[in-house]
Amino acid sequence: MNIYLVSGMRHQMVAFGARPEDAVAEALASGEVGDWEMPAARAVEPPAGYVLRPARQTIELLQAAMGEGWATLRGRLEGLTDEEFFWEPAPGCWTVHQTADGRWTSDYAEPDPEPPPFTTIGWRLFHVASCKVMYHEYAFGPARLTWDKLPVPHTAAAAITWLEAGHDRLQAALDRLSDADLEELRLTNWGEPWPTWRIFWTMVFHDVHHGAEIGCLRDLYRVLHQSRL
Repeated sequence: MNIYLVSGMRHQMVAFGARPEDAVAEALASGEVGDWEMPAARAVEPPAGYVLRPARQTIELLQAAMGEGWATLRGRLEGLTDEEFFWEPAPGCWTVHQTADGRWTSDYAEPDPEPPPFTTIGWRLFHVASCKVMYHEYAFGPARLTWDKLPVPHTAAAAITWLEAGHDRLQAALDRLSDADLEELRLTNWGEPWPTWRIFWTMVFHDVHHGAEIGCLRDLYRVLHQSRL
């Protein structure tokens, strides 16, 4: 099994296959690289404007995966309204809210409740953004921030801006690294040392996981509110 990068005019994706044509077939099936024609009688080849090549470095794979995960998440936030941000699709949702003394906070409990409560888009967006900030703070920053000192944005626009700032910090840290740096141990905010690659791999899956959740909630919000018009 080999790892390839399928690069196009606007983005690139990671693909796997024993042969280059297998990797192209995977890219085609994903729907992420546009409408390619797949000839039935000959090996699949990338169309004009696309390049298929084996990934040269692990860092390059991480950068590509980070870009894909971020694009998935950020794409599902386009046009997010404050109404969607605060929408509670079920009773007892965890959300972002104002306390009696005027502070904004995000619902949280330790240990995690069983079963876990349903959460709003606003809560999920704050969660993703704050994790980006905290992972960067302890792996690449001064390791002084604590969760209770984090700002809690309480509009869709402000939360997205904070999310983007947190992502930019992580991306800048990744772009400064080489393959030789990826096994170096770095601190997490709960005190456990992790290899550097695991920090970024966790953030990739975090973006994809919560991006899918937010996208699904936005679809549900749209369908329910259209039906009431």
